[in-house]
Amino acid sequence: MRTLKRKRTTDGSTAATVAQEEGSAAALTAESCFAPGALSRAKELSETFAAASPFPHAHLSSILAQPALLAVRQELGLLRSTFKETDMFKVFQTGDLANLDAADAEHSAALPATIALRAALYSPAFRAFVRTVTGCPPLTGQQDMSCNAYRHGGHLLCHDDVIGTRAVAPLAPSQEAQLAAVVHPAYLKASTMAAVRSQLESQGAALLASFLRPEIAAALAHAALAADRRDGLDGGAQLEAVREVMSSAPFVQWLAHLSGLTPRSCAAEVRRFRPGLDYSLAHVGTQCTHETLDATLTFVASRAEECAAWESGDVGGFECHVQASEEDHGAADVYKADESSAGVTSIHPQTNALSLVRRGTDTMKFIKYVSAAAPGSRWDVAASYVCGAVL
Repeated sequence: MRTLKRKRTTDGSTAATVAQEEGSAAALTAESCFAPGALSRAKELSETFAAASPFPHAHLSSILAQPALLAVRQELGLLRSTFKETDMFKVFQTGDLANLDAADAEHSAALPATIALRAALYSPAFRAFVRTVTGCPPLTGQQDMSCNAYRHGGHLLCHDDVIGTRAVAPLAPSQEAQLAAVVHPAYLKASTMAAVRSQLESQGAALLASFLRPEIAAALAHAALAADRRDGLDGGAQLEAVREVMSSAPFVQWLAHLSGLTPRSCAAEVRRFRPGLDYSLAHVGTQCTHETLDATLTFVASRAEECAAWESGDVGGFECHVQASEEDHGAADVYKADESSAGVTSIHPQTNALSLVRRGTDTMKFIKYVSAAAPGSRWDVAASYVCGAVL
């Protein structure tokens, strides 16, 4: 477990001048950025757009002239890009290209093709074309434009930009026996429980490695990996049995002793996040109305090189808790998480590890997109306990 530090900068490429045929980019205009006749297909595309499923959309192929795109590609190598990652994207992004000044001699000399492309995309002709194809209301000429570079593992997921439019009796011997059949005995000791409680109170989160008894963890891991190979859900039945344990009265009572909280209700589910397919997004619906204790038991491929991939964060699959703010009711850009930020926590998946996180009413959570490069699925049993007063 570690605090998420996901923002860094890179120069992308050197500032050396890229060789071009003299005057080729400078000769570009907004009109010459489009392929001949490209904007004359609006009516045809509007019919395709309306008939498309599962939602209206159109694929605009070869709408821009190839020479213009090649010239822009060369110029973009001179711009500095910043690494940005949220629940829905992982990219290197340039600054706002709206800030380029065509009247500035330095800008116009270094980036003439980029300025011409920007003018083309915000021109009255292209805005009218988009309106005809989609049937959307009139578009303004206000510019908001940047370039994204996608390195290996980079992605942009389907999303909505607007986020805003979440006194106990001692365990009886019979209850301890019930838990001991599943949970590693170390976590039923008073000294261990006191240490976990202390960490929860001071840091708000704790990760309990080797949480289940080894034989049960091995069976679950084997079932999960076998299901990955078959692309089925055969491990679900065994994980469902663990979900029932995590929803049981003895487990809730053990959590109360461990955390110092008083769980009042529980919602638990078995989940599988497949490589190249699955993720969840942060939104106000993940916030809670009372303090909540999240308990998540994870299983992933666990050979040394596979563990390293999960721990690196590069293949995704980690659970992230982010602090909501008033700005989250507007457009989402990037979570304000850098090396000095608080309130952003990332927990990478490990096999047979139970993570505990105290979540306040101002916290959202998500599972980062599992990259196609991941060594397998992320399986988990995720339980949330709405809590009362601290003991």
